[in-house]
Amino acid sequence: MGVLDEHGILEENQVLVGNGSIRGKVLICRSPCYDSGDIQIAEAVSKQDLPFYNSLNNSLVFSAKGNRPLADMLAGGDLDGDEFYVIVRCSRAFCR
Repeated sequence: MGVLDEHGILEENQVLVGNGSIRGKVLICRSPCYDSGDIQIAEAVSKQDLPFYNSLNNSLVFSAKGNRPLADMLAGGDLDGDEFYVIVRCSRAFCR
């Protein structure tokens, strides 16, 4: 479920995924995905940088910064209970 970074810590196009163990470039989309523009690339950051979000485990935290919210670019997502999909490129360092 998507939520907003109400503390303003995340920079534009940064997200916090789940428990914060996912870092690096990720693809994010929301169903239904009508157009290829409904899929966006974002930078996942570690939860260590965001102590306010230690209690969030199954959430996707979106940045509040930028001209247009990232969630809105994902088929018009508006963070009112929308579910988002995160696609991670698996690397040796991550998949152990």
